[in-house]
Amino acid sequence: MKILLYYDYICPFCFLATERVLGLAREFDLEAEWVGVEIHPEYPAEGKRRRKTERTLRTSKSLENVAAEAGVEIRLPGFVTNSRLCLEGAEFAKEKNRFMEFHKACYAAYFGEGKNIGLLETVLEAGESAGLCPEELSESLRKGSFSEKIEKNMESARENEVFGVPTLYLGELRIHGIQPVESYRQLIARELMRGESLH
Repeated sequence: MKILLYYDYICPFCFLATERVLGLAREFDLEAEWVGVEIHPEYPAEGKRRRKTERTLRTSKSLENVAAEAGVEIRLPGFVTNSRLCLEGAEFAKEKNRFMEFHKACYAAYFGEGKNIGLLETVLEAGESAGLCPEELSESLRKGSFSEKIEKNMESARENEVFGVPTLYLGELRIHGIQPVESYRQLIARELMRGESLH
């Protein structure tokens, strides 16, 4: 069985789901596949101020709890931005077998250092820290070499009724949002048993 995770770099819960999915994939000897989707294509790459609404305050509170449980430090930057370059960069990194390094570097830049990951220079910095060649990555992004791949990911998300991220698929089972590790564990064990009983 494969764990399929739909993610976006501007979603803090996707950042927190990363370590959980990696841990579970190791524990149950499963393959994890990461599908990058752009949840807010309308956000400008130069970023715009994050509005303080009732909803963002609720999200912030829930985020603090999940981060504390995971033992991860996370800070919401005071702005939202466009994630398209990071998503395309991630597909480039997959080709070079540096995906996870790049994946973590993008989250660290945005939620750790408050850098604008919508900007090319930030994405290239993340790429360099992940061991990618900045010139090659820059050329790939300039040409939009992986633009079509992101469109395919978006199509896959629509087909699989992914209405938000993170969304996790375990076989046929869809799990929306981030869950406690124990919940994931029970669901995976149940799906694996169900799979065995079908054979």
